[in-house]
Amino acid sequence: MAKEDEELVRAAQQGAGPEAQRAFAALVDRWQAPVLRVAARRLRDHRDSEEVAADTFVRAWKALHTLRDPATFPGWILRIAENRALSRLRRLRVKYVETPLDRLLLDPEAPTVPVGLWQDLENAFGDIPEPQLDLLRWKHEDGLSYAEIAERLGVSVSTVRDRLVEARTSIESTLRRHGLIEEFARLLEQRKKHRSSAADPYGVGGSGG
Repeated sequence: MAKEDEELVRAAQQGAGPEAQRAFAALVDRWQAPVLRVAARRLRDHRDSEEVAADTFVRAWKALHTLRDPATFPGWILRIAENRALSRLRRLRVKYVETPLDRLLLDPEAPTVPVGLWQDLENAFGDIPEPQLDLLRWKHEDGLSYAEIAERLGVSVSTVRDRLVEARTSIESTLRRHGLIEEFARLLEQRKKHRSSAADPYGVGGSGG
């Protein structure tokens, strides 16, 4: 598949004739869904996401001649989508919503994550209910105590503990279902080596608790 992308990029870089246009149209067909996912992850609005995706491909077509290595097209097109989505957010003055996966993928000290694995992990995290992700953010990223979370939700501390166990189990089972548990645990372990003070935020890669 990567080889086919490279061939299409090379063909699309041959001027603006019919052959080049057909090659680029094929690239759009192949990458429209991943680009739309990147935009939707930032914008949370379907119409805005579609507009950003369209803008991404327009800009990519105009700048395709600057891409020296066709093999880097996947990362290149997704970076354009990311930048256009963030630009749209700034114009809309919408607060950027960080996904749990961003904590790993966008950490400047974390190892680079291959584009394909990034997309697979994004898909997996998309299957996890948002309330469970909120619990994990509050506990492991915002540092809220069980009592503070209980007060926020209007439930007992024991209920919060039970729900956190369910959330960790949900993430682990989802990653296993997608065949990504080992990859995710490995990435978390690499991240720990880069940042010795960082712990496994979701209790997936280690003993948990």
